[in-house]
Amino acid sequence: MKVVHIMEDYRPTVSGAMVRNSSMLEAYKKRFKQDDVYVVNLEGKKYVGKEVINEITVYREKNIFRQLLRAIRLVNRENADVIQGHNYRFLLIAYLASKLSRRHPKVYVEMHALYHTSSWKAWMGRRLLRKVSGVFVLAECAKKYLLDVYEMDGDKISVIRNGMSSELQEDLKSICPNDEINRWIQDQKQMGRKIIFYSGAFIEWQGVNFLAKNIERINNEVQNISILMIGDGPEFENVSKLAEKQKNVLIHKGIDRGEINIFMDLVDVVIVPREKNLSTDTAVPLKLIEAMQKGKCIVASGDNGIRELLNDSNGLLYSPNIIEELISKIQQAMSRDDLRITLGKKAQDDVDEILTSWDTNSVVVHDAYLKGMRRDG
Repeated sequence: MKVVHIMEDYRPTVSGAMVRNSSMLEAYKKRFKQDDVYVVNLEGKKYVGKEVINEITVYREKNIFRQLLRAIRLVNRENADVIQGHNYRFLLIAYLASKLSRRHPKVYVEMHALYHTSSWKAWMGRRLLRKVSGVFVLAECAKKYLLDVYEMDGDKISVIRNGMSSELQEDLKSICPNDEINRWIQDQKQMGRKIIFYSGAFIEWQGVNFLAKNIERINNEVQNISILMIGDGPEFENVSKLAEKQKNVLIHKGIDRGEINIFMDLVDVVIVPREKNLSTDTAVPLKLIEAMQKGKCIVASGDNGIRELLNDSNGLLYSPNIIEELISKIQQAMSRDDLRITLGKKAQDDVDEILTSWDTNSVVVHDAYLKGMRRDG
């Protein structure tokens, strides 16, 4: 089988989506060695145009139009059996590439997140979703939404949560952590402070603005804490400005995921402050899974995606955007060492029981490809 993936970015970019995509594709290639796997993304202005990474052939284009042309040529040259888009925009590219090529491969889509769009985009998205041979989603709540609202055929939908991350098991001794962050953490610990950690995209619905706007109040009401935020995105400058007067806060641009794994081991609480909307209600965030795997105490907003894995027995949940509840949960976490340990251990046990390996996930993907081909002819 030959599979072409259409997406925004891939290695070496550092992002949650990249971790999922590379983990999934590399596990697939390792399990199904006879299959050829290609990626066509939009990073042609950042990296070399073609590269083979762990047996995945990556083509990088500079715009959507060139991405579509590349996909058509690739499908024709390699006689691709499957073309898979990642989210709505790339589903459209995958669908057009299939229709405009000689081969007409089966079209699949992975919905990393569901979100509201303009009326015509929503109409187009629904039509395209009904035409595909299969849909992959990251959470049961996403499947439920597609069944209830889009009235899709449930037989076409496969739930594939993020797998057990091999990157968390890498040899961290070989990684040299960022000096500025490392010194800051050690300084905070020497002052007897406990550290709250956020990592990920600086996007408003991730709750970074809400957290930054309330940092002063949190500091006033919770004693002996420091806040570390690592990531990047459109709200980075705004968040940095909101928190610039707080001496016990460090906000840093995104760094290597291996370094983030090191820092996660050193902090006391991981915070996931997402807002509640369609995107958060239909996706389990990778950062939550990584924190659970690490056995960390987690303070998180209670959207549907988070509640798919986290509950009152393995974390501290508060109502999204309600600062009084957030502060109360932080106070609980910081006042009792035993509570943090108990919650972290339960979270680790639960996620180990719920999640499967990327290898197992790759079998589900392969089976979905075969099922769609048999069903659609």
